[in-house]
Amino acid sequence: MIRREARRERARKPPPAGLYEEDELPERLGRRMIKLTRLDGSHIYVNAELIEFLEETPDTVVSLTTGRKLVVRETADDVSERIIALERRIHGTDRQIASVAE
Repeated sequence: MIRREARRERARKPPPAGLYEEDELPERLGRRMIKLTRLDGSHIYVNAELIEFLEETPDTVVSLTTGRKLVVRETADDVSERIIALERRIHGTDRQIASVAE
């Protein structure tokens, strides 16, 4: 009985820094996050500044600076385009932003 309760308590912990489920995203953070889709179809918002690198193995693996890895449906090119679009929204379109694929 104690083990089940301990599992339930672990399940209730808030998401780690930089990761939010779709309905938990604070409005103030929405401008710094990109929306990605997990393999099960659920959406997650990721702080784009925490993304260290992307891999396609053939699923896309997003590695964060925190050491956490996420497997998402989007391709690495799609994720990099979302990061670039976010940077342009924040800093304006006049600033030159290089693509990850270049």
